[in-house]
Amino acid sequence: MIPCAVDSNSRLTDQLLWRVCEGQTKPYVRAIVNSAAELDLLESILESDKPPHLAPPAMNYLLSTPFRYCERTSTGSRFAAFGVSGVMYAAENINTSLAESAHWAASSFFASSDGLKAVTKTLMRTAFSFRVDGNAVDLTLPPFDAFSALWTSNDYRETQIVARDCRVKGIPLIRYTSVRDTHAGACVAVLNPSALTSMSPENEEDWYLTVSPTGAEWNKRGA
Repeated sequence: MIPCAVDSNSRLTDQLLWRVCEGQTKPYVRAIVNSAAELDLLESILESDKPPHLAPPAMNYLLSTPFRYCERTSTGSRFAAFGVSGVMYAAENINTSLAESAHWAASSFFASSDGLKAVTKTLMRTAFSFRVDGNAVDLTLPPFDAFSALWTSNDYRETQIVARDCRVKGIPLIRYTSVRDTHAGACVAVLNPSALTSMSPENEEDWYLTVSPTGAEWNKRGA
């Protein structure tokens, strides 16, 4: 049960956010076709089987894709229960976003097979920034801050209820403390693409993420 009424207690104005996604340079995809034309055909076939975009057609796919898919895991994510429209998870600084991405990459990689537990793997990731503007529920501020244990729990039921009520009330943004960043940086869950003021990323960077049984390490491409 939600410990306090879910009403906007903040506004994010022209807020710059960072998000990390799968690397956008994909030589492994090119390797399964014989030409650029075949690659275009493959991509068009895959595109035809995807759900329609909820974001404006002119919006760059890096920004629109998170809203395209409903939550597919049985337990859901922090602010989306199973079957609920997608959420765009981002952070107020790139280091927090990298920390969040490293956690999920490492946990999903090593959880996929017992044989991978002693393996070191390097993955390509793309970090990009964008801006949002809109009313928000800030879980780090009163009255929500008194219940921080609920918002940072790995049991997502309470945070999913908060997000559900935000959607009902038309509040598109939730600000919260990162659970994966050791410096407790701030994250933002974007519930609706209407809060995005960017139509394309402002900055885009390629990073290498090396995950191993002992931890994760980031290296910026070209640095």
